[in-house]
Amino acid sequence: TLTAGASTINIGTNLTVTTFNANTSSVIFDTVVVSSIGAYSFNNLTIDKGAGSLTSTGAWSASNLTLNSGTLTSGAAKTITTSLTLNGGTWNAGAFVHQIAGSWNSTAITFNNDLGTIRLTTVGPTITTSGAGQPFNNLTIDNAATLASPVNVNGILLVSGGNLDIVAQTLTVATLNHQAAGAAIVGTTGTLAVTNATLGRPVTFSGLGNITITGGAVSLAGPGPATLTSAGGTISLGSTIDNAQGFIANAGGGTVNISAVLGGLTPLTSASFTGGTINLGANVTTANGAIGITGAVVLTATTTISSGAGG
Repeated sequence: TLTAGASTINIGTNLTVTTFNANTSSVIFDTVVVSSIGAYSFNNLTIDKGAGSLTSTGAWSASNLTLNSGTLTSGAAKTITTSLTLNGGTWNAGAFVHQIAGSWNSTAITFNNDLGTIRLTTVGPTITTSGAGQPFNNLTIDNAATLASPVNVNGILLVSGGNLDIVAQTLTVATLNHQAAGAAIVGTTGTLAVTNATLGRPVTFSGLGNITITGGAVSLAGPGPATLTSAGGTISLGSTIDNAQGFIANAGGGTVNISAVLGGLTPLTSASFTGGTINLGANVTTANGAIGITGAVVLTATTTISSGAGG
């Protein structure tokens, strides 16, 4: 058993004690020696290994984690309860769910997250990345967040609660899971670009923001209606949209582009489109529900608008 007290402990190789009591201590891995670390709980943990590396062989937690240099390879999940500071080096995150408190800024490191999930656990963190060159695989937001840079999610983005504020940034997502009660995606002049989605909560840009959903499939979720709003930007619907829910796309004086079938597999309960221009190039079907179109309509393909029997 190692009881650390309030001391600073510098470790050059492996940490292999049976029991580690962190107390208020600081542990620093600070040599280029290839090292490993097991399942422990730390107070302050700093990795400053230069050209060396540290591999975790068990799930561990820390109040504060700082990566200054070296390569950190995760062989298990990590939990950071207060703050994560990424000043340099490489983090190979692996196929694990890492729970991170505080804001996220990975611009100073090489971040490899090909298979895993980053879960941001505290209220309202700021997210800063290097954009498309440094994507998340899966990203979970527990309770609101604000983008301070472009952000790419190559897997699933789960918005569990609060407002995810894009501001004027670009958020690019392969699969959006946006159906949790109390969750919303907001912004001003930014862009939300999505391929696939489960959509049941609002997306709202208060300025000339753009919403692009293209190349995949969207399943609407309750309670509905699923509402996409921009105050004059462009809303492009190029993914199929299905399920027995209402759907609203309101671009204000902007443009709504419809290029994929809406309600083709499972008719929508209702549909409403508002814009200065509605470019209509695909079928829209509801099950006896209203279809409202407000704005100048430009037909870009042969199109059928059907509200079903009695609609």
